[in-house]
Amino acid sequence: MARVQLLLATLLASLLLVSAEPLKLAVKAHRRPTPYALSKRDSVIVPVGNNAINYFANVTVGDQTFNLLVDTGSANTWIGANRTFVPKPGAVNTHQTFEITYGSGYVNGTQWVDSVTIAGLTVANQSIGIAGYEEGYGYQGIDGILGLGGIIQTNRTVTGTELVPTWMNNLYAQGAIEDEVLGVYFSPLKRGEAYAINGELTIGGIDSLRYIGNLTYVPTAQRDGRVSSWVVRIDAVTANGQALGKGGYGAVIDTGATNIYVPVDAYFPWLELAGGEWDQTYFLSKFAQKPNGTFGFTIGGSSFELTPEQYLVPEDQYHVWNLPEGVYWSFISTAGPTSFFIGQKFIENIYTVYDTTNLRMGFAPARHSLKDEPEDGVYQ
Repeated sequence: MARVQLLLATLLASLLLVSAEPLKLAVKAHRRPTPYALSKRDSVIVPVGNNAINYFANVTVGDQTFNLLVDTGSANTWIGANRTFVPKPGAVNTHQTFEITYGSGYVNGTQWVDSVTIAGLTVANQSIGIAGYEEGYGYQGIDGILGLGGIIQTNRTVTGTELVPTWMNNLYAQGAIEDEVLGVYFSPLKRGEAYAINGELTIGGIDSLRYIGNLTYVPTAQRDGRVSSWVVRIDAVTANGQALGKGGYGAVIDTGATNIYVPVDAYFPWLELAGGEWDQTYFLSKFAQKPNGTFGFTIGGSSFELTPEQYLVPEDQYHVWNLPEGVYWSFISTAGPTSFFIGQKFIENIYTVYDTTNLRMGFAPARHSLKDEPEDGVYQ
């Protein structure tokens, strides 16, 4: 779910990390010599920006470009939290209202229909929300949310409408992509970076250059033959390969979440093994000494483990989170007995596939170094 995940009152520093005027990000046509010469079978690689807290994509509505939060945890697309929407001829006010409550925010407003374009791929008549009131997003420089979740999540969010097809739903329905598949590659910031364009979304397929080995596929939550949300079964939570808790959890794999939140029956045993404590001021894991064990999940019979370097907050990012120095902090925490959200700090290390066509998700270790990546970003 779209969350800025913790310390919302203390993240004012992130205002400096996202420009009010959207950055223009170059587009890669996957294995094609020209970025926009697309047939139905092509996929397009969309670069996304990373400010340590969120990932953003350039999304053009009408003739305006917005920085939208990339969110597989929700399915409505809306704008207007930061940059004002100016309707042009062709935009249609439906006079319907929308309202959505998120884990860390809220928005309501009016539903419009307009063209929505990402990386040269256009849905001519996309239903989108224009915010009239919002909490939790605009102050960070976020213009709104690009909803990439399951269509069932839009149920009753817009008056007089049962379901609102997502941008990906419509792109597939109009035949622009062969498969309704989204490949997600995220990458941690390098030391000293405040912002980098270092992530990629592959629209209509996967980027085999961005993962190692084979993808492990598992079914996702579904209803009436459609994705209800990107929830998958987690066979086990592990520490150094040792299973913790009861296992068999359902977890949301959420690009709009920063951290990793596991149920308490697995979280506190891990914390004890790792020698940490749960800090109830910052709601994060805290360690006096740097932990040295791995933390991971078993999904579809495959093990996906994170090292301390991958699950600890980098010390040069403490100021972003307003964290005290002198101790070690982890992105792993808990949100209660049953809540389970796996966010960006997992996805930054595990390539993730959202496959609506086949009602499944795929996972493989991410490859962060591409020896043969061309300078122009176009794979031949």
